[in-house]
Amino acid sequence: MRSLWHKAARRLVALAVVLAALATLAGLLEGQWWGFHLFVHFPLQMALVLAVLIVLAMSFRLPYMAGLAGLSLLAQVPALSWSFGLGDFGSGVATAATPQAASRPLVVTTFNMGGGRVDEEAFLAYLDEKDPDILLLQESYRIPKPLLARLAARFDHFGPGQVPRRHSRMIFSRTPIPVGHRIRIARRNSFLVFQVELGDRRATVITLHAANPTWDRGFEARNKLFKALKLHLPNYEQPIIVAGDFNTTSWSRYFQALTEGTELRDAAKGQGWVATWPARLGDLGIGIDHILVSDDIEVAWIASGPNVGSDHLPVTAWLRLAP
Repeated sequence: MRSLWHKAARRLVALAVVLAALATLAGLLEGQWWGFHLFVHFPLQMALVLAVLIVLAMSFRLPYMAGLAGLSLLAQVPALSWSFGLGDFGSGVATAATPQAASRPLVVTTFNMGGGRVDEEAFLAYLDEKDPDILLLQESYRIPKPLLARLAARFDHFGPGQVPRRHSRMIFSRTPIPVGHRIRIARRNSFLVFQVELGDRRATVITLHAANPTWDRGFEARNKLFKALKLHLPNYEQPIIVAGDFNTTSWSRYFQALTEGTELRDAAKGQGWVATWPARLGDLGIGIDHILVSDDIEVAWIASGPNVGSDHLPVTAWLRLAP
């Protein structure tokens, strides 16, 4: 009986290793088919699973399976080293420029409100703690009217529009927003561009909510949005902040293509594991909500916040602008 159990367990471990290796290979072949793209987003989770499988394979005397799991684990290292500041990963992420010491602080929060009922008091408590200068919301058509009124009173300036109304994406700012417009790529596929006054200068703030890439049309729509944004970037005044729900992680080649050849970089680089979705998994989730900044902005820190009712976690970055 024990022998039968042992053989069954060996087969299960071997099968698990093969499946994990195939998932890793699919992630490496991301550009070959849209479905492979779905396997690139879980390096931390895959690393944990593969580490366990290596131990199990060795304990069941499966050296070839342990070796295969080890190779698959090595494939996760570049993304993990990028997250924790152990090395560069992908040409699309530039090294941060360091502004002079006498720089101006700016706190930016982005939050997708969809996928649940936001706890108004918990969200406001989070804003009290982080005290953002700029708040960017996605799926904000879900926002309760009382919360909308309280946010409008807190920040004084908002958009789009001159009155606080619910929109799919919104910006709230402590300083004036003299200019704002929408770049429409296709139906339900656009990004919003605002000019925000910061003392004696202006910054360009762009917010977006990319399409869900778990089906082919959504995948294509998301990538089309990224290409359009990259095409328009040279038209905007620096410093530039791009924030929102990108529906992809930082180590996807499609995300890297957005920043490659531009002066944008991912604020989360080297800041640790910044998970934002799904909220119920906390730090074991993945980061699909991002804040990108131009090279004249220094990132002091960036972190995701608590679960306040959405299926996303809010993300806040503390930035410094070059004088």
